[in-house]
This record gives sequence, C-alpha cells and structure tokens, in this order.
Amino acid sequence: MQTAIKEVHRSIFKALTSYTPLMEKVTGVLDGVNETQGFPYIEIGEPTINPWNTKNTIGENIVFVLHTWSKYPGYSETYDVMNLIYAAITEQPLTMLGGFSVKKIESESKNAFKDIDGKTRHGVMNFRVYVNN
Repeated sequence: MQTAIKEVHRSIFKALTSYTPLMEKVTGVLDGVNETQGFPYIEIGEPTINPWNTKNTIGENIVFVLHTWSKYPGYSETYDVMNLIYAAITEQPLTMLGGFSVKKIESESKNAFKDIDGKTRHGVMNFRVYVNN
C-alpha cells in the first residue's frame, strides 16, 4: 500500500493556486522558500500521517500545516490570507489521483503571531484530511 501524502500535497497545492481571490492576494504558494521571496506568501509545511482504517477500508488521516508569512505591520493581511486559505480548501473538493479519495477535511487549528524578527507576521493553519487508499 502506498501513502497518499504526495497526492494530498498536490491536491492542496492545486486547490490553493486555482483559487483566484487567494492568488490575487499572495505572491506564491511554495513548499520551499528562497531569500528573495516577496510577501505575503504561503508555505506548505510539515505533514503528519496516521492510519485511518475501518472494517471495510484502509486509509490515512493526514494533517497538513499551512504557513502564511506577511510583512504588513499589523495582523490584517495575515487574517485575510488565512480566511482565503480556508475558503480555498473547504469550498471546493480536493481532486485526488492514483485511486485515493478524500472522505472528509477538518480545520484543526489556526494561530497568528509575530515571528522572531519582531516584524514578520506568521499564520499557522492545520487541516486534517481523511483519505481512503
């Protein structure tokens, strides 16, 4: 059995980058960021994979972390980007390939804070995706 992690990552990336209101607000959706990246942007972060098996199915629940980064002096831009991410993930189905199917998506947590430099605003969102393999 293969893990659905790569396919969930791909489908989250596609959901975010195909959501026009979000892409009009950010400079990119990335899973690797270089020093010259403009703000605000979204980084697809660290996944956690757990089994999600029933009597009849084999599956996984995969928690994806999405980071937002902003240089705006307050939190307004961070909140706007976080709301657009939520809409992009929840208002359209994630399209899966490779025989995987999404059964449910839950928003687990949202947090916004000043980064260590005291200027950058950092938003963190966790989404749990239940997948049948």
